[in-house]
Amino acid sequence: MKYLDQKQINSKLNTVKIFATSIVILFSLQSYAQNSTYPTLPNKGAQITDFIPDNYFILKQSEGDLTGNGKEDAVLILESEHDVEEQRYPEDTSYWENNKARILVVLHQNQDETYEKQIQNNTFLRRSSEGGIYGDPLAGLEISSNQVLSIHYYGGSNWRWSDTFKFRFQDNNYYLIGADHLYYWTLSNNYREWSFNFLTNQMKFEKG
Repeated sequence: MKYLDQKQINSKLNTVKIFATSIVILFSLQSYAQNSTYPTLPNKGAQITDFIPDNYFILKQSEGDLTGNGKEDAVLILESEHDVEEQRYPEDTSYWENNKARILVVLHQNQDETYEKQIQNNTFLRRSSEGGIYGDPLAGLEISSNQVLSIHYYGGSNWRWSDTFKFRFQDNNYYLIGADHLYYWTLSNNYREWSFNFLTNQMKFEKG
């Protein structure tokens, strides 16, 4: 295990700060431009199924307390039943893909057990075709006991990779507080692993 010195940490952090900021913007409660092919989910509902639009289904679901008020909030990953045309690479506006669309939905439960939509994000989640030869990269979704939302990915071929993004609700918004990235060669088990803590501005790097 290798812990980098402060100069190396600062260099790596400068690189990932742009990445972290972009993730926070994606999760912002403010409005942002999205492809018009996506449905707009209701702001409130009596039950979780009220937030599932026509031609979509729940691909993954996790429930737990995200705000610390003792109520069971819910995070949904919805997937479209049919392909939709998406612009997955904003830097190339001429390139479009046909994918099963995925929508990330975060719902807070009120004291009367109704739900309010906190986040609808149509672009952050990787699609089923974005995991390489390994297949669908979406590996997991969970709410931990310490109110952290984690989204896990895994993919590749001989070179495998995994990513985990960790979010927490604070100051009335969701922020990226941590990210982990593992990259390894299946034939030799050579690997590189990075772990970023954006609360402490520290990074751990390990290889072997």
